[in-house]
Amino acid sequence: MKRTYQVIQIMFICITIIVALTTYHLLPQEIATHWNIHGQVDGWGNKALLYRLMPALSIAILLLMKGLPYIDPKKEKYALFANTYEGMQTIFTVFFTYMFCVFIYCNIYGAPSITFFMLIGIGLLFVLLGNVMWKLRQNYFVGIKTPWTISNELVRNKTHRLGGLLRVLWWVTLIIEAFVMKYLNIVCIIVIATIIIVPIAYSYRLFKNVSHKNNI
Repeated sequence: MKRTYQVIQIMFICITIIVALTTYHLLPQEIATHWNIHGQVDGWGNKALLYRLMPALSIAILLLMKGLPYIDPKKEKYALFANTYEGMQTIFTVFFTYMFCVFIYCNIYGAPSITFFMLIGIGLLFVLLGNVMWKLRQNYFVGIKTPWTISNELVRNKTHRLGGLLRVLWWVTLIIEAFVMKYLNIVCIIVIATIIIVPIAYSYRLFKNVSHKNNI
């Protein structure tokens, strides 16, 4: 399975490069590089920067993730979730290819619905990561990093199960929001706040409970 993931990673990086080479001449020098939350263009830039940055970013993140196990103090733990970790690398590689294609599509066709595409993409990213997070083991770089998840494996496991569930639930919310497009600002704030704050608070509370029981 690990080899299959690696083949998929290489394939999508190649797709990104091929798309870049075959669409570069279709766009003017100045292209839309940023849209606000309502899908309106509010930033412009040189297309050469985007065409270099997106493929380079995808490759850089992939290489970074492949290098993390070699510098992690808990490097021996990675063998326990090797396939899951390769799967996560694949998810991010596919996501960056998807976003690069969305940027190009919206510039070529002037599509006003980039927010729709981004919500779909981010929603799928959430659900895919949420489905594998619980399989991670203790490490210093990947997953929900708090002092309490790093120091206690039980806290780490339960926090990641909750974090995975939250991501799946919010995937459903973002998919619905992509079609409804109402109260987008509020929904995005709630999603981000929940994903960040709830696991932190939960891991702290759980760690205190576990520590209290161990001291009895």
